[in-house]
Amino acid sequence: NNNNNNNNNNNIEIQIQKKNQLCLQFVSEAIKFFESKFIINQNGNIAMFLHKLYQIDNNNVKAKQILLKAYEIDPNREDIVATCLNFLQIYLIQQPFEKRQSDIELLTKMFQQTIQNYKNNLPNWFFASYSQFANHLIQDKQIRESILIQIRKLKESKAIKDSENLNLKKI
Repeated sequence: NNNNNNNNNNNIEIQIQKKNQLCLQFVSEAIKFFESKFIINQNGNIAMFLHKLYQIDNNNVKAKQILLKAYEIDPNREDIVATCLNFLQIYLIQQPFEKRQSDIELLTKMFQQTIQNYKNNLPNWFFASYSQFANHLIQDKQIRESILIQIRKLKESKAIKDSENLNLKKI
């Protein structure tokens, strides 16, 4: 009876492996397909979809490249900006210290650009993302402090603007 169980377990293992194989095959076919689409039509939706596929494929290098491309195409689209700012941090954390500096500078620019683009209308996810960046990726204590102060000021001016908008609606 024990032997029978082992056989069943092995069969299940083999079935799972076959399914995983099929999934990976499907993902790599999908990647090829969407990469060719993206060459013809460089649009944000295709880029975002490719980003998901690269993640499934565990290809952080390509995932990062396509995110930067998406940001280049549409730096004002909120889902692209949010995905960029959040996932670039994740990819950054996975790199060794000595390789992080240029990405930290790039992310710093992207956060500043987002602040410019949104003026006083920053979405709430932005504050969480920027705080996380400051706290986890900025080694220099003074720079970290100045970012956290900037975040606090931005939150305050957003709160003021939000309450002004509420008051206008009441009138």
